[in-house]
Amino acid sequence: MTIGSLLVMGGAAIPTQAATLDGKQVPLNQLSAESCKDCHKAIYKQWKGSMHANSTALKDPIHGAIYRKLIGDPSQPGQTDKQGNFPVCLNCHAPNAARDTSTKLDAMPAYNEGVSCVSCHSFVHNKGAGFVDGKPVLGLKAYEVSDQLQGPMGFVHEQGAAADALRKALDDEGELNPHLGRDNQGRAYLPAKEVAELDLPLQGNTSLQTSNACLGCHDKMQNVHGVPLCATGDEYDKSATQESCQSCHMASVKGVADHSM
Repeated sequence: MTIGSLLVMGGAAIPTQAATLDGKQVPLNQLSAESCKDCHKAIYKQWKGSMHANSTALKDPIHGAIYRKLIGDPSQPGQTDKQGNFPVCLNCHAPNAARDTSTKLDAMPAYNEGVSCVSCHSFVHNKGAGFVDGKPVLGLKAYEVSDQLQGPMGFVHEQGAAADALRKALDDEGELNPHLGRDNQGRAYLPAKEVAELDLPLQGNTSLQTSNACLGCHDKMQNVHGVPLCATGDEYDKSATQESCQSCHMASVKGVADHSM
């Protein structure tokens, strides 16, 4: 299968569905970044060397030391904090595992990939980080997430004859893009055989172009004594800047955002 690059702005929402990889249904948060690298080689290489990719207690020695002191063994299931709660740190440092309430970070590759491709590309919007009744609402808890890939750019989903014309054009050009999904009538753009093998529909979501995509994790964090550890969002708001986090930390190079972050 060859992967095209028909990325265009906007597009109607398409039906939510599980990802299909090698003919098997896979929950999105269990999809390893290794599945993305064949098509997104440069982005994968940038991400692989980033702190986001190495944020778990099994990879980051500083976070790992703190985790072992406060929580326990990151390779064991059923770990809790001193109050018996699920470790809140996993909501930022290992969100794929947190979605399954798993503390065994070596249970599958996606759990130990830190903030991976699907970690960010499943965020729908930021509901707001902070504390509710004294309990932290951070990381995964601060976001509405989807079982369908989200992207800052989306696809135009044509209907009827227009959709058929697009299918023919894609087939003629060999542009078999697994992110295309379905048209507004629920019909797949790719041949049934291709869809059964690899189907990763992507929905356009411009919120991923905004700082809100980052501030569910990079804001409102404090220690047990109430001392701020991370207040990037508050600092950002007070700066009155018009730049987004991505403008500096994911600057575009030849039209593609740098994922070294």
